[in-house]
Amino acid sequence: TAYLSGDAVVSAASINKSSIKITQIEFPCGNVSIPTNIAALPSPTQIGDFDGDGILDLMVKFSRASVIAAVAGHKGNAEFTVKGATNSGLKLVGTDSVRIK
Repeated sequence: TAYLSGDAVVSAASINKSSIKITQIEFPCGNVSIPTNIAALPSPTQIGDFDGDGILDLMVKFSRASVIAAVAGHKGNAEFTVKGATNSGLKLVGTDSVRIK
């Protein structure tokens, strides 16, 4: 599950859900970079203020099996890069870290 936060320029509702993909997974400690092309699932999606900051976010989900396959054999802190675009074509990119056990 990923939460894409809107801001003053991009509203969560303007993000093209079908454009969202995990494009890279990096394990900095092992100096490993894994290019991926894991698309967000078409549903479920939801718009809401998930982090309580007063700005609407877009929630999307990815195939758990696809993510597990991409990180197979790797453990530790990983940085996921997610890319997408708005309905008007503005490109978006974001990163976040998770721990893989």
